[in-house]
Amino acid sequence: MSYQYSQQGYNPQQQGGYVQQQQQQQQQQQQQQQLLLQQHHQQQRPPPPQHQQQPPSQQSQYNYSTMQMSSQNVSKEQSESKTSKNTPREWKFGLFDCFSDLGLCLKTTCCPCITYGENKGKLNGNPTPNSCSQDAFVYCCVQYCFGLSCILGAMHRNEVRAKYNIEGNGICDICTHFCFGCCALIQESREISATPPS
Repeated sequence: MSYQYSQQGYNPQQQGGYVQQQQQQQQQQQQQQQLLLQQHHQQQRPPPPQHQQQPPSQQSQYNYSTMQMSSQNVSKEQSESKTSKNTPREWKFGLFDCFSDLGLCLKTTCCPCITYGENKGKLNGNPTPNSCSQDAFVYCCVQYCFGLSCILGAMHRNEVRAKYNIEGNGICDICTHFCFGCCALIQESREISATPPS
């Protein structure tokens, strides 16, 4: 029988070797498939997060930029507080609140030059100025000779605004003294009395 197989070119020992080769090839293919599956699963999973320590140069740059930002915030806060102090404020008394002090109202209506002189003296640091001062005389002359007391009044109003950081401008000062000269003088007088010059 073995003779018969050998004539036909078939050897039972060879058949066993052939089967073993096929089994080995199948095992290798299965191992390759398993490796491919494992690689595929590993690619789908994100790698576990790793805490990487920054190099010292990057850490120092980060610390420096953090300090810079905090110092900028402090300087911004300081500049905001300075600007809030430098922001012009409104008058403490309204322009038409002149009737609340009747004595000052009567004096200014009859002799505006006296109120003007007193305002100039108080603004210059004299708490009890002379009613008939040089400033009062100049105001009286300019008013009755030229009718231009609104210019002197506007210049004085500008000084008051600058000293007490009150909002407004030169044109408004001229218009206020031209139209409401006595009311403007009373408002300035009350402002100076309420906030003595420093």
